[in-house]
Amino acid sequence: MKKLLRYSLIALGLAFAGFFAYANLRPLSVTERLEPVALATWHVNGTPAAGNDLSAVVKVMPEVTACAVNKNTGLLSVTYKYRHMPADELESAIEHRTGLALETVEAAPSGGCPVHRIAGWYHGALQSLRIH
Repeated sequence: MKKLLRYSLIALGLAFAGFFAYANLRPLSVTERLEPVALATWHVNGTPAAGNDLSAVVKVMPEVTACAVNKNTGLLSVTYKYRHMPADELESAIEHRTGLALETVEAAPSGGCPVHRIAGWYHGALQSLRIH
């Protein structure tokens, strides 16, 4: 019994060591090299000052990766680097730069991530074992 336990632990340790080595030696894919972003949507109360294009003002912010304004609904959607600035700080910065009041729009719940759970677990485990 002790022999079986010993060999099982050795095999488990070797498997973990191999997975750890693979996680750190394999080349990163294109999407793994990109910095993660988040989406925030606000309802814009008011109109920008004359000659002040809202999307142009927001797009030049260093944390923002993309911006879209729907003039019919008054919605401002922004993708941003959430590790650099939380959503509430980004909202305050946009309000300060534009002079407009923003109201957070809560997104409708979605059906979930389309990535298969096992693939998601696998990639999550690889990321957690990577030495950054």
